Amino acid sequence: MATQFNYTFGFGNFGSWCSSTPSLAVCNLFYRRLLLQSNFAELGYGTPDPMSLAANVTAAGIGVNPQCWIPRRGHSGSLGNVGLIVACCFSMVFVAFMTMRISQRIAAVARQEMRVLFMTYLVMMPLQIVTMGSLLEQGGKVLVITTSIQESFQSAFFWSLIACAVVMTQVVEDGSGASLWPLGLCYLAVFTMTLVASLDVPFDFVHFALHYRHQLVDLYDPVLYTITFLIPLVGATMYALLITHVTLGKLQEFKPFAWSVVAGGLWGLSLLVNFFWSADLCQASKARVDGAFLAVMLQSTAMWALFQAWQRMTESEWGEDGNQTMDAFQQNQMQQQGGYDKVAGDEHF
Repeated sequence: MATQFNYTFGFGNFGSWCSSTPSLAVCNLFYRRLLLQSNFAELGYGTPDPMSLAANVTAAGIGVNPQCWIPRRGHSGSLGNVGLIVACCFSMVFVAFMTMRISQRIAAVARQEMRVLFMTYLVMMPLQIVTMGSLLEQGGKVLVITTSIQESFQSAFFWSLIACAVVMTQVVEDGSGASLWPLGLCYLAVFTMTLVASLDVPFDFVHFALHYRHQLVDLYDPVLYTITFLIPLVGATMYALLITHVTLGKLQEFKPFAWSVVAGGLWGLSLLVNFFWSADLCQASKARVDGAFLAVMLQSTAMWALFQAWQRMTESEWGEDGNQTMDAFQQNQMQQQGGYDKVAGDEHF
């Protein structure tokens, strides 16, 4: 890189993250914005001639003026972010299996909400391959639109996480309109809000951040920053509080609580790997892999722990599958009927 900027950390500043994290999809949006504004210095290209600029853009990986990046596939001997691609493919199979298992438990609490959560995560995997796999040319419309869609599903994912926890408290009836309609409408609202805010960065058609968007100092965008970082944090915190209340307060069960803690710990570790250790791994591997594949594996394992927690919260009440559920229901009905017959016989006597 010809130029290195000293970005400052702070609310709304993406610059420090985009320069220190080799694979952060949201940075694709800012790359196109800087490219359209001919801000080549902040991209790290200095004042290049047209041929040098074209070569740099064609080979560019993910990030804005990054410390290390994996070159685009087919350039400098790169195959793209192979580790991430393999991890996402494995995760798709793994999460699809868990989604199928969720669908089989036809009477379990929050089954519909959990299925939406896992299907959302499943959709995010192929999108990550496109946006973070160093396969498409930086600055292209396809890349930034796909990135915006991925960011939208990420926001919707954390909303679905909150919805699962709310339904598990049984404040609303599971599987009813009171549960599914708010989930669907809020899911659509969060998705649309994130999509508009994300697309506005490269295409600048709404001007969410007013004059701040045009300055692009430290890649400053408070609206997108809130959606990308703070909403997931709030969603995870609300889920943790509600699940703690359900598992330890209402059910008084430690196992599902422990699995939930494991899920949270794994997800938090994935963020540490991606944000703080990814660049070191990229440099150590000579720009062949970075921490993104480890982050995906940790997050998929966190989804498995989340599934285990949900399974243990519902297995004692509902059984392992639909047939067992119906058997348990019929047995309860027979026991109740036997009790009624006994009472009636005593009264007759």
